[in-house]
Amino acid sequence: KMQPEMKQKDMLSFMSGTFDIDDFFRRMKSEGKEKPHKVDNMNQIAQEVSNLIQDYKMQPIIRTSYYRCAFQRSDDNKVRVSLDTQLSFLNEFREAGHKDGPWCHIGTDQLTKDDVYRFPFAILEIKLQNVPEPPQWLKQTLADIEAIQVHKFSKFQHAMAFLHPEKVPILPHWHQDFKEWHDKRDRLYKSRKERKTAPNSTLSCVLSSQSSLDGMDVPQVGAAVEHPRGEGHVLKDMKSLDPKGVFANERTLLHYAEKGMYVGALAVMLLHQPGRMHKVVGGILSLSTGVFYVWALYFYYVRLDFMVGRQKIGKDKLLRLDWVSGPVVVGALIMLVLAISLAEAVAKGARWLEH
Repeated sequence: KMQPEMKQKDMLSFMSGTFDIDDFFRRMKSEGKEKPHKVDNMNQIAQEVSNLIQDYKMQPIIRTSYYRCAFQRSDDNKVRVSLDTQLSFLNEFREAGHKDGPWCHIGTDQLTKDDVYRFPFAILEIKLQNVPEPPQWLKQTLADIEAIQVHKFSKFQHAMAFLHPEKVPILPHWHQDFKEWHDKRDRLYKSRKERKTAPNSTLSCVLSSQSSLDGMDVPQVGAAVEHPRGEGHVLKDMKSLDPKGVFANERTLLHYAEKGMYVGALAVMLLHQPGRMHKVVGGILSLSTGVFYVWALYFYYVRLDFMVGRQKIGKDKLLRLDWVSGPVVVGALIMLVLAISLAEAVAKGARWLEH
């Protein structure tokens, strides 16, 4: 991952295309702060980004602010953990574009509800490298903090869904949980404000309103299920299936059915040939073809159950969606056909030599 470094005061000229990128990185290389090849790579990326901004008339729309704490052993990087807290999304979009500075909100700006969205959760990201499964201490930690694994969660998607919903044709699958939480909190705050301003408001009314807000610090994530391997934390997955995965599963079944059809055609041909041996071999191939079709159909439904049950997001090596034994079974069936064909050819050759 390569990230060109640039000062904030230069961002406006960079976005407008007036910033001298070559001169900036030439000075960086002369100062010796970074290795020359690294500076050249950053220069190339900055040039590509600048061209992209100018060609498509792009501008900032979302800025993310958070405190990150990273954890990693000093002697290896098999387990890396990062924790993002106090996460805020800022709306940096301007209808007329960023013609004047500053290019983003600054600390003295008075932010409205449409300018900032404060995310109620902390985001925990875990990266495992060359590790077959999470260590036990990590599983226990996720269970203790009641972590929720949200499938395909994206900070940018979440920010766009709440700050620019008109630009998002399809809302993320977790959006409804947050929307209901925001609406309920807004109603309760409004009700409490009305009670406070009422002439006959009493202390009991204020206390009851405050108690109704208890337990609403974070949204209640719905449709969360237990981890398929009992890891301790829960999973929040998409409610809709991926059509590509379902179609791929069907295509795989059809490919196997095609191979079985070839063997079945040979079996039917042998059954209609004269001679007891031909009928025996045809019967064996017919039985093998039937077992093969039952096996292919069974694993089709097993694979479909994995998709519907969302067990694949558990990342268990035992829950593979490909059929490891599939090529072996098909290969064995083809070898059987070849062996029968070879035996038939040898037998015909022997009979021809006798005549």
